[in-house]
Amino acid sequence: MKSNMAKHESDSLYLNFGKNLKLPIFGRGVGGVLSEVEKYLKNKANQTRSYWIATVNPEFVVQAKKNESFEKLLNSTDMNTIDGIGLVWAIKVAQLVRLSDNQMVNVFRRLVCGFDVGVEILHGKHRESMAAGSDLVLEMAKVAASRGWKMMLLGGFDDRAMRAAEKLKLVAEGQSGALTKKNKLNIEACEGEPKFSNEEVLRKINKFGPDILLVAYGMRKQEEWIDRNIAKLPNCVVMGVGRTFDYLSGDLKRASGLWKSKGLEWLYSLIMEPKRWRRQLALPRFIFRVIFG
Repeated sequence: MKSNMAKHESDSLYLNFGKNLKLPIFGRGVGGVLSEVEKYLKNKANQTRSYWIATVNPEFVVQAKKNESFEKLLNSTDMNTIDGIGLVWAIKVAQLVRLSDNQMVNVFRRLVCGFDVGVEILHGKHRESMAAGSDLVLEMAKVAASRGWKMMLLGGFDDRAMRAAEKLKLVAEGQSGALTKKNKLNIEACEGEPKFSNEEVLRKINKFGPDILLVAYGMRKQEEWIDRNIAKLPNCVVMGVGRTFDYLSGDLKRASGLWKSKGLEWLYSLIMEPKRWRRQLALPRFIFRVIFG
């Protein structure tokens, strides 16, 4: 599949992870992503396919390093957003470190720079390039309500997509109940597989005709689903959103306040769900690769 990523060449930050992995990362934050979404949807009748956004965090990068097919998927999207402070840190370190021919010197420079950038992040800096999936979905819903775009939520666990859709309606339309046609959000939800077959899911999607399709089948599985089915979708913006429905439904509390401002969402997530500690091991692996190449 051919990517439209070249359209964002001037906005892309390239993450070099080890010797063999290079990923284009879109670095203009939530506002920049929404601007590109609006450009696509204004002209979607003339587009040749749907517009694919991946929300990438360090776990994605570690998986892509281990799995060549997943790396190819991330290089065939139209946009990879920064969904994780670890990516902000890694890209900033890469931008600041001047490499030499001596590997040990490079490691030392990355260590020093990594520490300095980490301290700056703890002080709330460098977050402007982030477009975390949960933040992005909330802002998309607000814009969708004002523009008349249709949204569809696919996946999640049990009825979380439906409850997430109800939350998005409240956020987008306001909780006063004073609705007008100009701010009413047209949104539907589908639990997806295994409750419905893939053929049934595609029929539901095409019947509704969303402008924005959010897919929550979990990291990698949702990207693989999009890759297999993107040619069968009506022209729309399609984005994998991981655990976003869990947060929106209220079943999982999201980090806020100091946790968020200090870039410690990952630690908050680990405290809230210690059973996920194995998945969090991706973060030290990611840091090791950034420092040692």
